[in-house]
Amino acid sequence: MKKSTLDKSLLIKHILVQLEASHQLAVSAALQAYNTATDDENIAENKYDTLGLEASYLAQGQARRVAELENDLDIYSKLSPRYFSAGSPVSIGSLVTVVTNKGDKKYYFLGPAAGGLTLNIDGQEVSVISPSTPLAQSLIGKEIGDEVTLKLNKQSLIFEVHQIN
Repeated sequence: MKKSTLDKSLLIKHILVQLEASHQLAVSAALQAYNTATDDENIAENKYDTLGLEASYLAQGQARRVAELENDLDIYSKLSPRYFSAGSPVSIGSLVTVVTNKGDKKYYFLGPAAGGLTLNIDGQEVSVISPSTPLAQSLIGKEIGDEVTLKLNKQSLIFEVHQIN
């Protein structure tokens, strides 16, 4: 089977760049939410004045997002590309090419974290999926030629594993 033209080292670098950009935005948003929550003008004047309380909840959520992104950055900064030999099943670190029942090729990188990222590398769209997603759970352990059926919103999506790198 022909190897994918996508370079996993480049893919991981792109993931790190996107995570770093998301981290910077999250840090900025967290700081803004914190400043809003602690601003003297947002002290509650009565029991119905909840702007300060709402801002503090937002600041907590933004701080959690910053921590998640820092964890993802740490994981990916330590991740070395792993290449799979013929007959290897899909596992974490796999770059999987699937063909849909409509004949479309889709590329998924089964990463240890940061599921939901979509990258464009050399004209190829690659979606990062994490082990907790239904698609990843359906793909893990599959081999080239295996068929995967994923049910979403009363609709069945059928994929064939075309390539594992």
